[in-house]
Amino acid sequence: MLIAAIHSLGGLNAIVIFSAFLIAWTYQILFKMLLSYTPYRVALFLFFLALPGCMIHWLARPHLFTLFFLVYFYHALDAFQRGKIRFLWHLPVLMAVWANLHAGFLFGLMLTGVFVFRNLVPQWDERKLLNPTAQLPHTSLVFLLCLICTGINPMGFRMLSYPFYILNPIFQQ
Repeated sequence: MLIAAIHSLGGLNAIVIFSAFLIAWTYQILFKMLLSYTPYRVALFLFFLALPGCMIHWLARPHLFTLFFLVYFYHALDAFQRGKIRFLWHLPVLMAVWANLHAGFLFGLMLTGVFVFRNLVPQWDERKLLNPTAQLPHTSLVFLLCLICTGINPMGFRMLSYPFYILNPIFQQ
């Protein structure tokens, strides 16, 4: 619906410009994350290594939202693990938007679940930046709120089964 609105405002050129903006924003976040983990030259090398691997997906299609939101969710969850609490609490709202834009929102739920599990089993954290057990209630609550927010769409909570419906003919009967 968003892409249809963009098309009605400016035609195909507007869709191309919007898609290019979304791709640029996604990779800006990715590069910023890489810089927080590695030195500049290593981050630049990894960044330019990631570009050709993802270029096949640079089409004016709704899956660009999944690419953007997945990178953004990882950035926000990792920033929370590093002590920046303000990055965490807007994720449920973004999950509601994501669930209305593309069926890849399940990847966001899985990623949030991985961070919950990471805090549940703190001995797997090699960095030991903060106390993971203290962060477990926050990440668990955000996961639960994200799960609830996926129901804010025309299909309701049936949206959770939609990606499986698309991928597997058994669900289509």
